[in-house]
Amino acid sequence: MNTKENIAFKVIDAPTGAGKTTALIKMINAAQSAADNFNRFLVLTPLLSEVQRICANTNCMQPLGDQKGTSKLHELKQLIIAGENICCTHALCTLFDSEVKALLSNGDYEYTLIIDEEPTVILDCIDQNTPKNVANRELQELNKLNPQDYAMLRAQGYLLMNETTGQLYWNDDKEYTGRCRRGLFEGFRKCFDNLDLYSINNDKQVIAVVKPSIWYCFDNVYISTYRLHESYFDYYCRLYGFTIEYYHINSGGDIAAGFVEAYPKGLDRIVICDDDKYNLIDDDYTLSKNWFRLNCSNKNSTAARKLHNALRGFLRYGVPKGQTTGYFWTTFKDFKNCLTGRGVSPKRWIALTTRATNEFINCNAVAFVCDKFPNPNIVTFFSKRGITVNKKEYALSAFIQFLWRSSIRNTACANKVYVYIPAHRLRMQFKSWLHTAKEHKKG
Repeated sequence: MNTKENIAFKVIDAPTGAGKTTALIKMINAAQSAADNFNRFLVLTPLLSEVQRICANTNCMQPLGDQKGTSKLHELKQLIIAGENICCTHALCTLFDSEVKALLSNGDYEYTLIIDEEPTVILDCIDQNTPKNVANRELQELNKLNPQDYAMLRAQGYLLMNETTGQLYWNDDKEYTGRCRRGLFEGFRKCFDNLDLYSINNDKQVIAVVKPSIWYCFDNVYISTYRLHESYFDYYCRLYGFTIEYYHINSGGDIAAGFVEAYPKGLDRIVICDDDKYNLIDDDYTLSKNWFRLNCSNKNSTAARKLHNALRGFLRYGVPKGQTTGYFWTTFKDFKNCLTGRGVSPKRWIALTTRATNEFINCNAVAFVCDKFPNPNIVTFFSKRGITVNKKEYALSAFIQFLWRSSIRNTACANKVYVYIPAHRLRMQFKSWLHTAKEHKKG
């Protein structure tokens, strides 16, 4: 098992289409268990379709639950006890309790954890803009509390804080006996089993960070992703002093040690919209979430109408006639209704954080009508600990992940992919990245 002294994340950093999942399947199959081999795999992936793909091509089993009331979590525990290779979604991982961790740490089998796509390890708890229907169970519990709850718990001694680090602790020596919000606070208390909580700005913001102890349950931890450097997970590793060992996919389709600079295929097919009629303004912070709050409070606002017309214009005229195979677009969820209407279907909107899906692989027109900045509370949290968040790299990575949901990921397709990025800052950065990528491939 890992310990605090030797934990290292094995990161397979390679672009979409490099064969990361195929290589992982190959690795699992190559480690078919002999009678005296106690090494096993637990694979986490964002989508059910990928769970089914991995299970179909390996001996991994999926915790399904049943009609008799057996939960997926209960079945997961039974599979661990039985020493099966397991594949499930990230969502099930958020339900891991102390019993799961004990089975992984003290059971008869040593599990290697494989995570497809960067895991979420840091959360903003008191964020008015955080959706209340998020999948993460602990974030659901934390979002039920407001700043007044934290103030009361602190004032009455239920919640303690390290004045130097800002870390919050539940006072196990004091039991909350009040009737009001008792169930809420009990759910909150349980969150400390898996999360470290930190107060910033006198509890006006509370940041939750995944406890390092979860990683100690595994013999090895692999993360399959692209552009992990300067991500939240990269900063998390710096925060706790964890080592990152980089891997790549070699020419034989196997996982090989070492970082190799790689770019996705199909870059010459990308056509960026440079028409000033659609790229409206060049202020660096235009189309940030705060810009939308100030300028697009409703779809009748001047900015919303102007932006809708520009998006509609791109979709109608920005792609050569007859060459569109389908489109999808995004903006911040809270403001998508401001931009929908004639020529812009809400059914073609997808969340800007969409990853790991082939659902839009036939679409060759992509509109990214926003500019994604890192959460300012998380930026403050890292900054106070000497870690600087690279805002430009954060935005660029988010956009690249989004663009590669389109037909650009279909390497057998020759169609051009038409891209609309009205945010000047992001458009210039992506053009620079694209130029560097093309030069790299020439070399």
